[in-house]
Amino acid sequence: MNFLILEPNHYSKEAIKTYESLGNVFLNNDTNFSKKDINALIVRLGHMIDSEFLLEFENLKYILTPTTGLNHIDMNVCESKNIRIISLRDCMNKIKNVSSTVELTLGLLISLVRNMNGAINDVKINNTWDRNKYRGFELRDKKIGIIGLGRIGLAFARICNLMGMHVYAYDPKYDKGKNPPSYITFLHLSDLLGACDIISINARYDINNKPLISFEEVSKMQTGVFIINTARGELLNEEAVANGIKEKRIAGLGVDVLSNEHRKEFLKHSPIYKAMKNNYNIIITPHIGGCTSEAMEYTEDIIAKYFKGLLTK
Repeated sequence: MNFLILEPNHYSKEAIKTYESLGNVFLNNDTNFSKKDINALIVRLGHMIDSEFLLEFENLKYILTPTTGLNHIDMNVCESKNIRIISLRDCMNKIKNVSSTVELTLGLLISLVRNMNGAINDVKINNTWDRNKYRGFELRDKKIGIIGLGRIGLAFARICNLMGMHVYAYDPKYDKGKNPPSYITFLHLSDLLGACDIISINARYDINNKPLISFEEVSKMQTGVFIINTARGELLNEEAVANGIKEKRIAGLGVDVLSNEHRKEFLKHSPIYKAMKNNYNIIITPHIGGCTSEAMEYTEDIIAKYFKGLLTK
């Protein structure tokens, strides 16, 4: 079997050894391979795997991605070509202790409610030392609504509870037979939006999902709400949220994801990005939730071992 690692920089050496035990491993910057001979692509989020991309891979059988999100892969095209996708969704029990995205979610939240972006830039760029311009909010006793109680949502809920916040959640797919923590109160989405000071989006995105937050949902939120999204950009209607910020219904927005990240020049078309450039309380990070050395190396190893297990059963 011939493997091609599309994003080889700092790739786990242990994972590469695992793949080498199954066949030949090529890096994207190698010149001694032909794409038509590749049987398995190993990719993170740096490429959009669509029909045009796959044209040169005539004998591809597998796409291996150490990610939970799959919107960088055209699932329908892969199905039509009988290409099997292996992702972290196949081994969720192995990643329950990976905390990188949870930590970033907390970091975005604290940065927003304390207006750290503005304060840091004021000191750095304007040589200004004025603490009264940046009076923020304590998180204790605030109501946080978590949309999506999967691995990340549950871990974030636990942190918020320990910080003295009142935790609410919306997740119609959550199995309440699993005995959810007693500090979580389940609400319908519209009730959660109207009750909470902070909304954190931690839901899974599938290509057929509509945005969870659009104009109607923004209109139901409390004035002065803060929104965090570390799930997928497509779960927010960016125009609706940008309008909410301009109208001062939304006090701050922190996102690690944007819509259409794999399209060329997507940033300049993003209403959220445009609003950020106009100095609103918005933080955008470039999809770094899972981008820690520990998490990337671990998940690369997990996918390699999982795949080897499939082939050697």
